Amino acid sequence: MTVLRARSKLVYFRVSEEEYAWLHAMCEQTGARSLSDLVRTFLRERRDGRFPGGERVEELQERIAKLTEMLEKVEAKLEGAQTLKARGGM
Repeated sequence: MTVLRARSKLVYFRVSEEEYAWLHAMCEQTGARSLSDLVRTFLRERRDGRFPGGERVEELQERIAKLTEMLEKVEAKLEGAQTLKARGGM
């Protein structure tokens, strides 16, 4: 990502050794150039209502609803199969 405007403000905070290692690993996994780049990207995505990976809250809610529906169908089929087995139908 090319910097289009100069950054003149500095924000800093302390992290533990474990948190730093985790953040560094996240940089490598996501391809972020630096911790600053990683944090800016994450915060920008959150401001836009997205989670890391670009998914919006609404998209995640829809996926959860579909998965819940699928699980309920599987559960109903399993219960039906167990009922048949208990009756000696299988």
